[in-house]
Amino acid sequence: MAEYHLHAKTHSRGAGKGAGGHVRYILRQGPYAEKKVEQVDGSAMTKTRVSRADEVLHSESGNMPAWVQDPADYWDAADQYERANGSVYREIEFALPKELPDAVNILLAQDFAQRLATVPEGVTPYTLAIHHSEKDPSLLHCHLMLSDKVNDGIDRDATLWFKRAAASRTPTQKGKDKKPVDPARGGAPKTQARIGQDWLGAVVRPLWAELANQELAHAGYASIRIDHRSLEVQRQEAEQQAARLWEQGDHDAHRAALERVIALDRPPQPKRGRVLTHAGAEKAPDRAAMVLGYEENKQARQAAAQAAAQAHREALALEKALQDAEQVLERARLRQGYRRDSWEIRERWAFRQQERVRRREEERLLEAQEQREREEQAQDDREAAETAPGVRYPQRSRWREWRAQTLSRKYDPAYSAEMAKRDIYCRWMPADGGLYLRLGKQEVIDQGPLLLAKNGALDIPLLIETAQGKGWETLTFTGPAEFQEKAAIAALQAGLAVADADLAQRAQAVIDAQREQERIEAAQRAGIPDAVGLAKKVSSEDGRNLCALIEKHETLEATADALAALGFDSKAIAVGVTYLVNERYRGQTKDRQQLTNEAAAQIGREAVFRHQQQPEVLFAGPEPTVQAENHPDQNKGHGLED
Repeated sequence: MAEYHLHAKTHSRGAGKGAGGHVRYILRQGPYAEKKVEQVDGSAMTKTRVSRADEVLHSESGNMPAWVQDPADYWDAADQYERANGSVYREIEFALPKELPDAVNILLAQDFAQRLATVPEGVTPYTLAIHHSEKDPSLLHCHLMLSDKVNDGIDRDATLWFKRAAASRTPTQKGKDKKPVDPARGGAPKTQARIGQDWLGAVVRPLWAELANQELAHAGYASIRIDHRSLEVQRQEAEQQAARLWEQGDHDAHRAALERVIALDRPPQPKRGRVLTHAGAEKAPDRAAMVLGYEENKQARQAAAQAAAQAHREALALEKALQDAEQVLERARLRQGYRRDSWEIRERWAFRQQERVRRREEERLLEAQEQREREEQAQDDREAAETAPGVRYPQRSRWREWRAQTLSRKYDPAYSAEMAKRDIYCRWMPADGGLYLRLGKQEVIDQGPLLLAKNGALDIPLLIETAQGKGWETLTFTGPAEFQEKAAIAALQAGLAVADADLAQRAQAVIDAQREQERIEAAQRAGIPDAVGLAKKVSSEDGRNLCALIEKHETLEATADALAALGFDSKAIAVGVTYLVNERYRGQTKDRQQLTNEAAAQIGREAVFRHQQQPEVLFAGPEPTVQAENHPDQNKGHGLED
């Protein structure tokens, strides 16, 4: 059964083997990479050195500054440059639930470490290592080293990083504000959120219990929970529960509650420590005496609690036997009561009525118990059928609640709400090392910093949506070249950046070609000219004439009216105004930032219509000339066509 064990300590500069030595110990590196083991060789005892690499299940570091190449670099620098008596690191050592698989325990430890490393000022560097227990390799515990330095993103070397943070200068004259100082001139700031016991008792211990219990519930161990509160508080709560059960008459549950009181009536277990474990009691007499005193005190308190519980059980048995004897005696009297007086008959009738009420109550309780069992079985059947094919009524089940909690914990609220609305399927896949997501035929494995597509290009839409839900802005793609190009196109269309510049350029070229083709096809379907494409082919002479027109008339509508007065048709006018906006002035006109084929065609039609509705007006002065060809029966301008 999962047990709550969490131990925290703070190390100052110059204490023990230092941060560099400790990080090598938890990573099993350097002098801690091997250990001596005694082996019997015939009649002789030999000592051999064996590797300790198998003791480490997983290790990682996060939020490190840019100058760190190896985790030991950071902690060695902390030993060297941290100020005297300064806090070098804080260590959290905690046991992982043995009911969970190794992959889930790794994710659980990562989540816990990242939450503790996040402080109001930003994020702090950390290193964690998950170890197998020497006594039982199936048991896991984790060492988490936390630095109080906040990584604010400013580039500093190791010497400057551990100096005091830059502070505002105090003015020489009273009444004046302090002068700000560039933070890059000082060291990385230190967080103040971990000072005092409130951080351990109010943040660390309840956070670990909450995260571990959530993962146990997701894995199907809802009845197993760990409690971060003290043994005394838990025992008092169990005693109050036992008293309530006794008042309610539930003797079986009362006995179970008493067993829990006995189990909790023990002193806190002290930590043995490495010296006592490996070197023996003679090397650590004080800690050995503490452990021995704990065992003696535990046995004495357990014996006293068991004796008290046994006496209580005997008292309950005697009380029940007395009640049974009184009932037998009363029934015997009533069997002989047919010659008694009327008041005795009434008393016998009342007893029989009580017997009937008692039997009905027993039947009701039995029926209620059977109903609860049927409901629990039905609930188990519903949970088993959540992932089976079929048609379901869209009500919020326990599966949907679990899914909503999982999505909201890992992704942003908008993505979580959208995916829940679209009924995405998700579950933990320990074999694949991540969260399995399925939407229709699209399948994705979320491994934290890596998203895997199970079906290749078919999964690209779900890949991009999941990346946006995780808050990613720049993506790197793996896999075949064809898949990478398709994924890069989808990422750019979704507004995300592509880290590979060559891949991004190829994908953008494909997108531009698609948009160009869509624009041409849309113009053909609408029966309007491709003004955007034709505007790129306008000659330099016609372009200068158009620029002179807009400089004179200032607005596109006035320029379009001038072109219509010169005899240009709506198509030529659309090409002309498109050239002015999209090619020459690049959105510098006063009334529009860009023109599409549809907007340009509308401007051309409106200009021709206004010109047809007005009588011919002679220009007061010479207009800039724009070449036009006259055809029989109509005057159409073709100087702007291809």
